[in-house]
Amino acid sequence: MNRFSLRLRAIFTCFAFLSAGLAHAADPEYVAALVKGGATQLALRLVDTEQKCDLPPLEWVRWERQRLVVLRALRNWDGIAHRVEALPENVPDEFRREALEVAADARLAANDAPGARRYLRRLLWQEQVTGAAAAQARRLVIRSYLLEGRLADAQTALLRYQQDYQAKSEPWQVLHAEILLQAGNARAAADVLAGLQSHEARLLRLAAGLRAELQRPRDVL
Repeated sequence: MNRFSLRLRAIFTCFAFLSAGLAHAADPEYVAALVKGGATQLALRLVDTEQKCDLPPLEWVRWERQRLVVLRALRNWDGIAHRVEALPENVPDEFRREALEVAADARLAANDAPGARRYLRRLLWQEQVTGAAAAQARRLVIRSYLLEGRLADAQTALLRYQQDYQAKSEPWQVLHAEILLQAGNARAAADVLAGLQSHEARLLRLAAGLRAELQRPRDVL
């Protein structure tokens, strides 16, 4: 989609917002529709207008969740960190954990691996997340090591993750392949990714095939 089309889409989204009336404006879920339509600044103004300090805690959290969606769309990584650090003490534990994961992911996007691990340590040690949330946090820790080029630490963490979770899922296989690629073992990475169908896995498989000379550059392109 070209730039003109994106602007046109945002304009139509704004018109749709204005015609939807106050009932939609007071709905936090409507923010996601504005972001999807490209009207991120309008979405942020809506959150600023509606998220009052005296809202009931659960209603305030609904708006805060959408604010984080908008900040992520704006790639405002520092803004996300500021909001998460300033969360009120009375927010539900579930949302605090969710926000910490969003903040960790944002620090990785900002190439701040130590900053990401600070949030992940809070998740794993203070919040003591379990199950899928703990597995996701540990995968992000491994990604933070890869971001810094700490291959040995990433490999050790991956081995422990595999032992603890008997990992066979696609996110684990993609992470394993990324480590193999960084270690210079492109052929093994291609083998790990064989049969995976996600967009990320297919792109990574092409990169591995190119580096291992299993595919020709023109075919990969």
